[in-house]
Amino acid sequence: MTKIDKRSVIKGLVGMVGLAGLPGMANASTTSAPKPFIAELAIMHVAGTQYYDAYKVLEFLQEGHGLFLRREPDNQHDSRAIEVWYKAAFKLGYVPRMENRIVCRLMEQGHQVRAFVHEVAPDRYDCIRMKIYLEGGDS
Repeated sequence: MTKIDKRSVIKGLVGMVGLAGLPGMANASTTSAPKPFIAELAIMHVAGTQYYDAYKVLEFLQEGHGLFLRREPDNQHDSRAIEVWYKAAFKLGYVPRMENRIVCRLMEQGHQVRAFVHEVAPDRYDCIRMKIYLEGGDS
């Protein structure tokens, strides 16, 4: 993957993202052929892994595994909350609150956002790190 100037990507995405939109969800596992990625949005840890099912799947997770992202607009602590699931059966945690604004707006507007396991390190507090991409093509 070529190196991307994150500042330029963020500026471009902020220009694309309006304030209105419907709650959406992004799914990394799809039956159709994947669309090309427009940009890598971020690499970040999955927040709150100690409170959810991460411990049940840590030994099985590998780099490249798809993750399921789902908006949770009714979350009492964060109206931009985005849950992170593995195989839609194990809730791993959340996209960190301090980093979810742009991803949330993209999802609400129907853009396809995909996440994959980037790193698994059971001995660290940020035991699961993920890469989040904006997918190209029709949304």
